[in-house]
Amino acid sequence: MKEKKEKTTTKKKTKKQNKKIPTKFLLFALIISSVFSGYQFWLWQKNKPAKTTLKIGFITDAHFNAERNKKTKKWKLDWRSREAMERFIQKMNDEFKPDLVVENGDLIDGKDKRALQTWQEADQMMKKLKAPYFHVLGNHETNSFTKQKWLQLTGYDKTYYFKDFSKNGVGYRIIVLDGNSWPDDSDATPERHYYPGHIDQKQWRWLEKTLQEANEQNKNILVFIHQPPLSTDFFPNWGVFPQGEALHKLFSKHKVRAVFSGHIENLCHVVDGPTHYFVLQGFWKGKGYLKEQYRFKDAGAFYYITVDKDKVSVVMERRVFNDKVKKGNHLDKLKGWFKLPVTEEYNCQDGQQLLDPLPPEFGGPPLDLPVNLLPSDLPELSGLTFWNGFTYLVGDDGALYQIKDKQIIRQKQFLVPDAEGLTHDKKYLYVLSELQNTIYQLDKDFNIIHKQKIQIPLPQDVNLGAEGLAYYKDNLFFVVYQKEISQANVFLINFSTGKIVSKRKIPHSDLAGATFHKGILYLVSGREGKVIGVNPLGWQERVIEELNDHNIEGIDILADKIYLVKDNEEDLKKKQRK
Repeated sequence: MKEKKEKTTTKKKTKKQNKKIPTKFLLFALIISSVFSGYQFWLWQKNKPAKTTLKIGFITDAHFNAERNKKTKKWKLDWRSREAMERFIQKMNDEFKPDLVVENGDLIDGKDKRALQTWQEADQMMKKLKAPYFHVLGNHETNSFTKQKWLQLTGYDKTYYFKDFSKNGVGYRIIVLDGNSWPDDSDATPERHYYPGHIDQKQWRWLEKTLQEANEQNKNILVFIHQPPLSTDFFPNWGVFPQGEALHKLFSKHKVRAVFSGHIENLCHVVDGPTHYFVLQGFWKGKGYLKEQYRFKDAGAFYYITVDKDKVSVVMERRVFNDKVKKGNHLDKLKGWFKLPVTEEYNCQDGQQLLDPLPPEFGGPPLDLPVNLLPSDLPELSGLTFWNGFTYLVGDDGALYQIKDKQIIRQKQFLVPDAEGLTHDKKYLYVLSELQNTIYQLDKDFNIIHKQKIQIPLPQDVNLGAEGLAYYKDNLFFVVYQKEISQANVFLINFSTGKIVSKRKIPHSDLAGATFHKGILYLVSGREGKVIGVNPLGWQERVIEELNDHNIEGIDILADKIYLVKDNEEDLKKKQRK
């Protein structure tokens, strides 16, 4: 009996001991868990957004379109504009909760009563924002209103101004600029609106004083302006600032943190000295732009901007209607809304980026496929262009040819003396005469409609050769090379006046042909035997192909294939790249 009692007692002790062990283990685990949780909390506190971070909601180029009510005859925002704006407001109020919101100009798209009613309705929608919001004057506003009318609508005293913000002792100065003045310092108006962007002298003096004051107060400076102050003098109709270089120097001197612009429907992020430059795509386009190729470009895009002492960050949110969205250099299938950081990958040098993919011939190994596409009895050729299903060629002797399936459909002999360049717009052909420095405008029947002498701003004693001609976005470009040195100049021409708007130097010799394709300017050097691609937004140039042949005179691109005309030979060669 004693043995049984002892065994029973032993079992009871063992059970008590077993009960004590989990309690100790749980206590130990609780301590470890608390330490780990404390570490996690410390890590979260360390990595969470700083209380000094300024948060800004941003839209630009809304181009709000309106539909007219058949009964009331009043203009109302159409569903595309309203739906995108409602999402922007909801995201700002419920999720991002910014310190301020900036509407960066071109809020409207139409004119007259439509513009006024559309602007007022869009502004009423923005009043639903919980954060204070600020308007920037865009060129479409000056296309519709006087500046005085815009000031009445906004309640502002000036079209340029600044606002100061403070986050836990860290100061920020928000500067809004008006880039809608003429170079003679007069205001842009509906009768005389101005796209390139210009800051008048009075505003410039104010800007210098405002920047200096912000520096003395140790504030972080952010600048908002509709037209981007890009450091290139090309594409004035795109809204590139003639004062771009001067603004860059001024912003660098006063250590501006970031400059935000829109206007040119591009997307890029460039760091120049202490300053980040963001050129951001539009919120929406008018109804007339809702073709398939535009559906990806502007689909309710808006932005989350954060600025702290170490970093400036911009994230785009946008919508796509098709099944492909371009992220950097990659295409992913996607529908609906998505977010995309605007990194330095979008560097303004690589062209349209999210607008259109770079054409396949802009890089990659060449594949040479010589093909004789011409009749065998043509003389020396110097220019080429494709138009409405036909091949057009021009020779040094001034003869112009229209060709289809190796057959000459129409020709005209000795039309333009020493013809070298050939291009076209939607209605006319343009032929460049090297001998006369003159551009001839011809109709489809080869009748001369108009001719324009071009005054080349280069020394008269320089041996020049006007060789290539290209049409792009209502502009004419022609190439002039200096025969004694390895250099050429590309000129942007106002055909109606014959004046040269701007020029760029290209470090290649004997540039003899030019064409545009998907926003890239293609040039061919006969002497060097090269095809050169140039992005006109940043003027980055790249040799696309080294040719075995020299003396190439003309170039054009059709269906992503490069076609070249060779001097002293009667064949047309096709260069295809994959």
